[in-house]
Amino acid sequence: MQGFVHATAQRRNETGGDLEAPLLSLRMDSLTPSQSEVAAAFHLPLALAATPTRLQVHHFRGGQPYWAVEVSDLIKGDPQIQSSQARGDGPKDRVEVWGLTGWYLFLFMKALKIYE
Repeated sequence: MQGFVHATAQRRNETGGDLEAPLLSLRMDSLTPSQSEVAAAFHLPLALAATPTRLQVHHFRGGQPYWAVEVSDLIKGDPQIQSSQARGDGPKDRVEVWGLTGWYLFLFMKALKIYE
């Protein structure tokens, strides 16, 4: 089954791309998970997601700004993540919640009136 995420207003990013164009769905059976990215997954308490020193402005799809959340210190010392870093396929020095996950977290925190 194919689907998409779609918003109503049309806006363009700095390269002229339509920020509101549908995001096509991918077939789940066509995805190959990255073991190092899965190893870096963790629970982020909302209180930490609201800490001003962790927030950095990013632009969703090159347009609308949102807060990415820096979390590098939260994964230091995790043996599974250190193992993936030693192999060279794990996260590098800086790790943050960004992209579509960061955008959804941003919208959720705005709905809770935690982010402005």
